[in-house]
Amino acid sequence: MTNKQKIIELLYKYSKYGIKKNEEGTLLIGHPNYLKEDWWLVEMFPLLKDEDIMYIKMNYMPTIPKAYENFLKNVSNGIIYQFGAFYLYGYVSSNNRDINARQPYDLLLPNVEERDLFNNVQKTYFFIGGYADDGSQLYIDVLTNKVHLCSENDATSLFSWNSFDDMLISELTRLYTLYSDDGKIIDEEKSVSPMFR
Repeated sequence: MTNKQKIIELLYKYSKYGIKKNEEGTLLIGHPNYLKEDWWLVEMFPLLKDEDIMYIKMNYMPTIPKAYENFLKNVSNGIIYQFGAFYLYGYVSSNNRDINARQPYDLLLPNVEERDLFNNVQKTYFFIGGYADDGSQLYIDVLTNKVHLCSENDATSLFSWNSFDDMLISELTRLYTLYSDDGKIIDEEKSVSPMFR
């Protein structure tokens, strides 16, 4: 099984509780009957096209790590897992304020608009996601292609993975152990962040 197949398999783990694609093309996975009508356990966003990537590079960020570019084009334009307990940034191309419109967390925020808010950030760091409960962030160092975990406002590495695929496979595998088969948190007192593993 390839890394992409393993990642897709993990993202679809809650699929026995339903799959829905909305009008914008967002794929919603896992709707156990205890959830409110529009709540889903995993949200995957429409893939980016080559022209989207080119537009981002020309107007915002000249460098996107190849592994993350491949993810945005071939797996999902960002993900939201368990209502943001874990998320990966995507490109938000419109400012649709409709309450029913689903969009990823915007990768331009940590990489462009709020980049100066991080202490110890380097030019080679590309932020890719994070964890809602403590605000910790994930970034790829484009010099090494390693993924690093850092705190909410300091880019000093606290933990690292050898590659994006390694991080995503190991984190999704770990995160599923914190939830029941139907997606309920097992221990509400326990943080989902890997800083507390």
